[in-house]
Amino acid sequence: IPVEFVGQTLVELSRLPDAEDWDPGSLRLDSTTPTVALLPGSRPNEVRSILPTLVRAMAIIRDRVGETQVVVARAPHLDDALFAPLDSLADAGQRVTVVESRTDEVLAAADVVVTASGTATVQAAIHGCPMVIVYRVSPFTYHVVRTFAHVDAIGMVNVIAGQMVVPELVQDALTPEAVSHEVVSFLRDPERADRTRAALGRVRDQLGTVGATRRAAEAVLAQARAAYGGSRA
Repeated sequence: IPVEFVGQTLVELSRLPDAEDWDPGSLRLDSTTPTVALLPGSRPNEVRSILPTLVRAMAIIRDRVGETQVVVARAPHLDDALFAPLDSLADAGQRVTVVESRTDEVLAAADVVVTASGTATVQAAIHGCPMVIVYRVSPFTYHVVRTFAHVDAIGMVNVIAGQMVVPELVQDALTPEAVSHEVVSFLRDPERADRTRAALGRVRDQLGTVGATRRAAEAVLAQARAAYGGSRA
């Protein structure tokens, strides 16, 4: 089947805040405190399965690196009860901010992001944000997927790069200790963080330039004109 790559629409949809006009304080964040962003997924089963583990990891991270702040990018239309595990962090004195429909600002403010596998990983790559990709499904679903899908990576960023440029913690590998280890490494090792940003920049370059939607429409019109001789397209 003939294929034409027109680019990734997220390049134009992901709005990079203007450094001169945008202030992390708009998210009630302290610009001098290390910031960990959590993107636990957009579906209830994802948040229910992933967020409690991330909350336990954040407690470990605070013990290891000192004062940190957590900002959660919440997908719309999710039940408040799904985010109840965050209360334990707030009760322990951890600064926690939950925002909705402001993912680009969250990513721009974050030093590290822990994100559920999916489109959000590409969005984080566009922002050049070091990330840890996480995911967990039911044991039966995981068994079925592993039986029929033979892939080395599940994160879209790693698939696009053709190599593991960011860590993935999937299924049994998704533990509070493993998440905290990767996040602390990014926070304490600036060279690793810089190498990851450079790798994500190369992924960003592979996504093409703005205008993917227009190029897709033009490609469809070109095929229609070729098929109908230009008389009906």
